[in-house]
Amino acid sequence: MDLGTINIYICDLRQIGIAKDYPKILNMLDGKAVRRILQYLKEDDRHRMLVREVMLSFLLRIVFGKNEVAIEKNSYGKPTVSLLQNANGYAAPGLPVQDFDFSISHSGSLVGIAFGRGAMGLDVELIGSAGDFYDLLRFFTKEEQDRVRRAHDQEREFYRIWTFREAFSKKEGVGLTLFEGREPIHIDYDRNEARFRGNKAHFFEREHGGHQVALCTENICTMPEVLMVGREKWKEMILSVKGEKNEGHYLK
Repeated sequence: MDLGTINIYICDLRQIGIAKDYPKILNMLDGKAVRRILQYLKEDDRHRMLVREVMLSFLLRIVFGKNEVAIEKNSYGKPTVSLLQNANGYAAPGLPVQDFDFSISHSGSLVGIAFGRGAMGLDVELIGSAGDFYDLLRFFTKEEQDRVRRAHDQEREFYRIWTFREAFSKKEGVGLTLFEGREPIHIDYDRNEARFRGNKAHFFEREHGGHQVALCTENICTMPEVLMVGREKWKEMILSVKGEKNEGHYLK
């Protein structure tokens, strides 16, 4: 796989029959993954988390092969990957993998993972999930608020701006409080560009089944390659996870 190109895998739970397969797949996962899934009380959340676990495990396998990796998160949830090293018979985290990043997001019936070279942030939002979005306009700048009010489809424009902001903050590895700081962040919603601290980033966006998807990345050499995970690809992912149950990847 060419990691010079950013890859985005998007899975629509409605297309893979997750409700029917959920119990069987849950039994294939290791104990840590199962505990991460079962900490959620709502069935829909558990289904999304199971798909997330399967997709992430599969993608780590195709990127790093049989090498075990550790995933750790900073206080804002930004993940970093490091290869595990053997130390006196025990697996110990090594140095972080350089020039590799990934980002996960899920909402509604979609789970998305973006991965490749360069810092990146992915956000997926089900349009309408925020309820009365006018109440949330207070978190936007005046220019962003005006942009929403001028839009032909105000709700869609709201979610477009919201996902851009989320994706940018995830790329930077911090929360949305970044927008409350004194350092200026300029997002050009017409050019799909952002400038911050002298650096430039680009946004890529798409809609799918009533969801808004946005990727923010510093890797602007090529367009991201998007793969929609259908039933056949999902079966391939499940078989991969089943085969690695006793090997696994180390996720905190």
